[in-house]
Amino acid sequence: DEGLARLLSDLLEGGQEPLLLDIVPLMAERVGLRAHLAQALHQSSRSAGSILNVVGDLINSGIMPSEQAFETYISIMDLRTWDADSIELAEQASRLLQQHPDISPSRSSLWQLLTIGSENRSELITRVTMRRLTASLKDFEAGEDLTQDLIQLRKLSLWSSSARSQFM
Repeated sequence: DEGLARLLSDLLEGGQEPLLLDIVPLMAERVGLRAHLAQALHQSSRSAGSILNVVGDLINSGIMPSEQAFETYISIMDLRTWDADSIELAEQASRLLQQHPDISPSRSSLWQLLTIGSENRSELITRVTMRRLTASLKDFEAGEDLTQDLIQLRKLSLWSSSARSQFM
């Protein structure tokens, strides 16, 4: 697996995206490909826009399903510790959630997205993640966890009138 990670990194660092698009389908069945790709994209020190282009090319060529693209964005943001440079990736991840209701993100990913959306005053991220998180509240039983989630949702949505109205 170390060889796979090195190959992906070399292709990305060498500006060989067309070759990457040829090789990734051959490796699609390899366990951990998405994680290695996320690691290679992160290590390549590419801008968020460049990462979006690479992943977009993988989606558009039918190599990477939308759910894998979403998880790739989340993995890269995890590696970047959800820093301010992650906002473009978070917005694209939110677009994927909006366009593909079948994507099943983890609750922790949704909370991370909502937090970065709130911190950066992104209506898109906040609206999409609020919708997903409030829909998931019906699965909770009344108790401390539900109360804490409601408090946190309200706190993170105070700045946005559309998110607040969604919360109500």
